[in-house]
Amino acid sequence: MTDEAKVSAPDLSGWDPMSLRTVECMHKGNRVKVVFTDYVAPSRSEGASVLDKENGDPWLLFYISMVDPLNVLFVVFENIDGQWVLVKRLNSDYGSDLLEAETSIFMKEKYDLIALSQ
Repeated sequence: MTDEAKVSAPDLSGWDPMSLRTVECMHKGNRVKVVFTDYVAPSRSEGASVLDKENGDPWLLFYISMVDPLNVLFVVFENIDGQWVLVKRLNSDYGSDLLEAETSIFMKEKYDLIALSQ
């Protein structure tokens, strides 16, 4: 079993929704506004953001787990036919700044999605 197979999407039903964010992005050459719902786990060491499609259906789930400030696990899941499917697992032993850059590159390459605002 690979490390990829050991990671599954979190059940967000017991997590606290913390905020709703609208982020301006370029998607396939078009300027769009996407909506993120941010969640935090009861343990406060895990978080997730769900990115909705323009029709309101969940599209991507970003999961983050802080092992410690310099060891961060970040996983991207895509909603395919109602199931969260692992797309990319990123680890950073250098903190969240490098992880943010890696995630931006991945999102541009995989989905042609570029955040214009945070």
